[in-house]
Amino acid sequence: MSKLRDDKILSQLRKGNKKMFHELYLYFPMVRKMIISRGGSEEDAKDLFQNALIKFYKKALSPDFQLSAKISTYLYAIAQNQFLDLLRKKKKEQVLDIDQQVIDSEINPTENKSNLFNSVKRLLNELGNPCKELIFMHSYQGYSFTEIAEKLGYNNSNTAKQQKYKCLIRLRNMIPKELINEYYF
Repeated sequence: MSKLRDDKILSQLRKGNKKMFHELYLYFPMVRKMIISRGGSEEDAKDLFQNALIKFYKKALSPDFQLSAKISTYLYAIAQNQFLDLLRKKKKEQVLDIDQQVIDSEINPTENKSNLFNSVKRLLNELGNPCKELIFMHSYQGYSFTEIAEKLGYNNSNTAKQQKYKCLIRLRNMIPKELINEYYF
């Protein structure tokens, strides 16, 4: 759609013409394709597009708002940023869940959890260093990522966090499916 068309949509939205939302929905397939191609679901695409529309609409109502790009580009960028935030949140939850499972198995050693702990401990040994040392330093010794970066020679705390995440993913992939199903990793 042309710049003229985008200006008309913006103008009509500012006048309260809700029918212009039908025009904006023409951009949904583009956003949907981006989200699904990156591992998102149809539901994610719908939710994120709705959120992008709301954000765009609120911006459009601001008298200072100047459309500096196509509406399609604007909606795409909003949805993309929200999707990246969603992915970061999901990854963080996965890492925290794995950490908690390992910690729980050590704190409450029933026979089954003790078996899980021993299995994870064995797998940590198989991972080797620096993964074993990094996970142990953070999860059990309570070192901050800044301290870990200094001790293990990483550039900064973010690099140490990323490395720990990669190590936990490798660890998770090594865990037998029976244990994963049994303990809901």
